[in-house]
Order: sequence, then structure tokens, then C-alpha cells
Amino acid sequence: MRVFFARVDAALPARDDVLLVGDGEVVEHFADHLRSEDFVSGFTRRVELVKSGPITERQLLARIRGFAGSPALRVLPD
Repeated sequence: MRVFFARVDAALPARDDVLLVGDGEVVEHFADHLRSEDFVSGFTRRVELVKSGPITERQLLARIRGFAGSPALRVLPD
């Protein structure tokens, strides 16, 4: 698992924030891996974990938008 984490971590830009969505312990361990590697390297990217079961594409996009700081505008019908 460590080799897999290291490969995925190497593919991510070191300065980009990371949003992890999923359930189970693997996602938590990967978030911990990223945070510890950032601490050692002196990086200060944001690593956020959202525990979730199955979600729709729209729900995923809403979470990504919220993480990026631009949540979808909600307009109620007249």
C-alpha cells in the first residue's frame, strides 16, 4: 500500500490542494500519508477528507465546487 500511495502522491502537484472523497480506511490512510509527506517536505497544501458512501455525479461536483470555494448558486423559482 505504501508503494501505491507514494506513486499517487508523486503524480499529484505538490502545491495543489487535495480533496479525497470516499469511505473506508484506505482514504483516511492516504490523507494521513499526504499530510505526513507534506510536513516532512514543508508544504502547506490543504488535504481534506469527505467520508461518503456512493454519491451521484452532481453531488460530487457540488463537493468539488465547495472545496474550490465557489459553491453553486441556489436560485428559488418565482
